[in-house]
Amino acid sequence: MASELKQHEPVKQEYVASQEGGVAVRFERFDVEDPSLGWPKWKRYRTAAIAMLVTYLSAFNASANGAASGGFIKEHPVTSEVFQTSSFTYLAMLGIGPLILAPVSETFGRRPQLVICTFIIMVLFLGMALAPNIYSLVFTRLIQGTAACIEGPTAAGVIADLWPKNVRGIPMGFFVLSVFTANATGPVTMNWVAQNLNWHWVYWIQVPHFSSPL
Repeated sequence: MASELKQHEPVKQEYVASQEGGVAVRFERFDVEDPSLGWPKWKRYRTAAIAMLVTYLSAFNASANGAASGGFIKEHPVTSEVFQTSSFTYLAMLGIGPLILAPVSETFGRRPQLVICTFIIMVLFLGMALAPNIYSLVFTRLIQGTAACIEGPTAAGVIADLWPKNVRGIPMGFFVLSVFTANATGPVTMNWVAQNLNWHWVYWIQVPHFSSPL
């Protein structure tokens, strides 16, 4: 209890004159512009868990797409190489998209961006499950990858803001673990789904997954 009370004590400030004649404010502890450091533990852990879940689902989606290839190829006249373009477009946007979308969170905030992009990803699964041809599948994967590209970087920023840098190592370790766990569980679980149900369910089943963080 005493430690929690200390987090809400007045912030010590040090005023330093800059060379340009302005005044710089240096905070010794718990910057008021970053109030998450003063949050109670339950709120920090809940926020971190949601950030890790969003990251896990994004990586899960990236690795699960290949499970639909066999069933999709049987229903549509495409080769496996052509089908892989649906995975390529998603992964390409994961790398390119943050250059454009990541700075948006600095203007509008991280929560609105994560909520909107997660909702877009969830809705696009409907287009994938009902895709009549490879073109519609590749296009929806392209848009979905654009929406998913900020989830990893933004979630990492959320976790970095929740703990001071001297105790940030363990939470960031769990964040990285969520990515590698998703890359392993995605193909295993979705290949089982594709074999026992059909390729459409590789996408249908991820709709409730992505609705859970919302």
